[in-house]
Amino acid sequence: SKVVTEVKAENMDDSNTTLIRLTDETPLDQNVDDIVLQADQNGKEVRYPIQLLSNDRDRSDFKQEFYLKLLEDFLIQLLRLQEMQRQESAKNKKSYCKLLKILYNIESSCPRCRKIS
Repeated sequence: SKVVTEVKAENMDDSNTTLIRLTDETPLDQNVDDIVLQADQNGKEVRYPIQLLSNDRDRSDFKQEFYLKLLEDFLIQLLRLQEMQRQESAKNKKSYCKLLKILYNIESSCPRCRKIS
């Protein structure tokens, strides 16, 4: 298996885009040497293999902290979405649909979401 995690941030006018990608070729094993971090900001790309960190302990700590932070951020977003779902106003539903599109780059089956672009 392979895990690719991407975080993309961009201005509303698309003038400034940052993409951070972490690729883990073997996420279920203890080997962390195969993780590669990539960052791309407005077309300028940097690659950083995690094996450049000084020792196995540093690499293992990084991998563990990264995945825990990723899960924590994901959970926070889910809680935020659930709270928005509980509120029934049209404004919140519109915000909810936009948030889904921005965060997860998904096309919703919700008719309201398809109208928001």
